[in-house]
Amino acid sequence: MRSLLVLALAAMIPGTAAAQSDSGQISGIVRDAQQGALPGATVTVANEATNTKRSTVTNSTGFYVVPDMPVGIYTVKDDKIAHERFLPLADG
Repeated sequence: MRSLLVLALAAMIPGTAAAQSDSGQISGIVRDAQQGALPGATVTVANEATNTKRSTVTNSTGFYVVPDMPVGIYTVKDDKIAHERFLPLADG
């Protein structure tokens, strides 16, 4: 079984320069153990506090983005190899 490396980046995207935001996006690249991209992988992010889930599919380079996520701690999973990772999405 190939192992999976999920590179996840959390970025807060403020609505305006003068205001703070209470949401952000989770994005990353899904790769196999040989660093090859995994296109078509379904990535699901789940808020640990509320168990709210959202899913997206990776593009041809393995990239995914889930926008407009509230601040919180998330579990990020993919359907190709069932790897998961915990990711904090912090305010500010």
